[in-house]
Amino acid sequence: MPGLVGFSSHAPFLGEPRRVLEAMLEGLMHRPFYRRSPSLVTQHVTAAQVVSSPHVHRSALNSTLTEQEGVYAWFDGEIYRGEQLCEEMGRAMGISWDPHASDIGKRLLLNAYLTNQHENLLARLDGIFCAVLYDSKAQKVHLISDRYGLRRLYWTVYQQTLVWVPELKALLDIPGYQPQLDKAAIEDFLGLRYILGDRSFFENVELLPAATILTWNIRESTLQKKRYWHWSDLLSSPQMDCSDHRAIEDALAHSLHEAVRVRCQPHESVGITLSGGLDSRALLAAAASFQDSIPCLTFGQRNCQDVKLAQQVTELAHAPLHVIELTAQNWLTPRIQSLWEMDAPCSILHAHFSQPSQYVRQHDLFNVNLHGDWGGRLSGRQFFPPEKFDHFIQRQLNLDGFARSPEHKHNVLERGRAYFKSLGSSSYVMAFDSRMRSYTSKDMRINLVEGIETRFPFVDVEFQTFIASVPIQHLMEACPYHRVLDRYYPALFQHVPWQATGLPVAKTLPKHGLQKHLETYSQKIRHKLGWAQSSPSKASPLAPYAKEFADYPEWLRQEPTRSFVDTLFNSSARLYDEFLDPTDVRRDWEQHLAGANLADRLGTVMTLEVWLQQLFNGKYRTGL
Repeated sequence: MPGLVGFSSHAPFLGEPRRVLEAMLEGLMHRPFYRRSPSLVTQHVTAAQVVSSPHVHRSALNSTLTEQEGVYAWFDGEIYRGEQLCEEMGRAMGISWDPHASDIGKRLLLNAYLTNQHENLLARLDGIFCAVLYDSKAQKVHLISDRYGLRRLYWTVYQQTLVWVPELKALLDIPGYQPQLDKAAIEDFLGLRYILGDRSFFENVELLPAATILTWNIRESTLQKKRYWHWSDLLSSPQMDCSDHRAIEDALAHSLHEAVRVRCQPHESVGITLSGGLDSRALLAAAASFQDSIPCLTFGQRNCQDVKLAQQVTELAHAPLHVIELTAQNWLTPRIQSLWEMDAPCSILHAHFSQPSQYVRQHDLFNVNLHGDWGGRLSGRQFFPPEKFDHFIQRQLNLDGFARSPEHKHNVLERGRAYFKSLGSSSYVMAFDSRMRSYTSKDMRINLVEGIETRFPFVDVEFQTFIASVPIQHLMEACPYHRVLDRYYPALFQHVPWQATGLPVAKTLPKHGLQKHLETYSQKIRHKLGWAQSSPSKASPLAPYAKEFADYPEWLRQEPTRSFVDTLFNSSARLYDEFLDPTDVRRDWEQHLAGANLADRLGTVMTLEVWLQQLFNGKYRTGL
């Protein structure tokens, strides 16, 4: 996975700095179309950048190093809504900028830093990025993350040297570096399928926190972390009056439309991966209002609901659809390679984008993928009060089912509680910091390996500012999001069912005002008269199709996966014994083969063992 690479120290680093950097960069060049920036090699800082998406206009790579007044800048990722910022800052500095320039992120950040306005700028930036600034005069290096921390940048201090990398494996090329595995992080992964917070699989190697500037003082070899934006800035905003339901819906529709528009420019090659849910369909509906013939892609086993719905939706939207069929024979091998290239942790059963992203690159379908994550939370039903956290982690995240022992469950639960407390005990914040940053980001990382940028319109800064001002109770009871889909995009929502219910969204909406009172009164009368509460429902039009897009429980029992798992779990050279009792693992495997469904539980063990073999023994890095 491409990104920013470098190290900084007051004393000379072990080995020749340029040679070390070259080795680190070489390990990140997963595809022949990747490009590298020129390297900066000075007495105290050595750094460069690898980019995989040169066709995306917001990509930050420039043909030369970006330097101004002794400050060097590297910027990995994208910003949106840059036009207004360019105009404001340009006017203040007497500079004219092209907001569509490929290095606009670097230029904005560099000039803001030189005028001490960078914290204010960062708090306003809408984008997914990380950045590094080297101030040669002040002898400081600043590592910077975006508001939500979605672009990965790991850091560690090794032998009084600050090191930053986009992938853990880049650290293996540092002379003398011996990674120590973080048992707590691995416990979390085995218990929840992802790691909580800023931990990594390596001890003393952390993910740069969201909305953070980490400053390394080269002369003193000291670190300082500073948040430039806090969730309280968003969540403490006044809650709006929701008595006018139609006004709320209109404002929501406008915010969503704008969020999609700024991520779907006419001159860009944008596509959408469709599922059976509402959110990816909503993005297609919004994008189709100002862009024709958006290529779409879906994947799943033959005759599954996801494929059926994608076919209906794209036919109505007049959009080309590409379908990737998943089978027992083809699902596994691409994901093994993905674990290495996209930098695990990610359960191999959830690396769904491995085949689709390869297909998109091979057929040159698009360079930008619109992703519907976070849209499902617009119903408000996925948020919970602080006192419900234990239920959430034990039942909804299924710690009860994944924990290998009472001690394992206790350890993960205690760390989970501490982590949740550090987020202000807010399930809203956790939806970003845990679900998106630790889980959904796997899709973005898999895409990025193939040079495809991923954009999340539902986390647009202005859209989130609006949503945070709507009371959660209103989102739950009035369902403004579902009403917007039904009202504004009737072609794709009024008659096409929703996979979760088998019905169009309009059939699941609660009534407003007089309609609600009449329905309640009617139900009371019917109850008194002993009449049926409702007429028998018709069979769902999706009933003939397989509910799930993949049948992992069965596919694990079939070849080639069955033999592969047997080898992994029973090999005398296995590496997972340090973290798991092999007797328990074999028992789970035997029970699954006998008919029990332990697929997700086994998937985490498969992932851990494959990644350990890739890391320490060089196996499986290109597949089976």
